[in-house]
Formats: sequence, C-alpha cells, structure tokens
Amino acid sequence: MCLALETHIKGVEKRIDRLEHATEGAGITAAKVTSRAEHLEKERDNFRDDMVYLKSQSTRNKPYFYWCNES
Repeated sequence: MCLALETHIKGVEKRIDRLEHATEGAGITAAKVTSRAEHLEKERDNFRDDMVYLKSQSTRNKPYFYWCNES
C-alpha cells in the first residue's frame, strides 16, 4: 500500500514538474509576444507620423500651375 502511494506521488510530482516547465515556457513566450506587439505598435505609429509628414510636404511643395496651359 505504501509503495503504491509513493509511486503515485512520484508520478504526480513528475507531472507537476512538467506543468511548471510548460507554464514557464508559456510565460516567456507570452512576454515575447507582448514585447513584439508593443514594438510593432510603435513602428506603426512612426510610419503613420512619417506618412502624415510626407503628405503635408507634398501638399506644401506642390506647385500650382492651374492658370497655365500646357500647350
């Protein structure tokens, strides 16, 4: 009886160790995904700012020759 309980307890401890290891790996992966998502959001904001700047420069530097005929 005692031997059966010890064997069962060892099996449970092994499963707990595997779960702890898997949980740690999942935590690390979640942290990496979160970090990458934050980096991509910052990059998106920078691209958006650059696009707004380029549009404003394009509008500002656009010559207005609407009064000239091309011929």
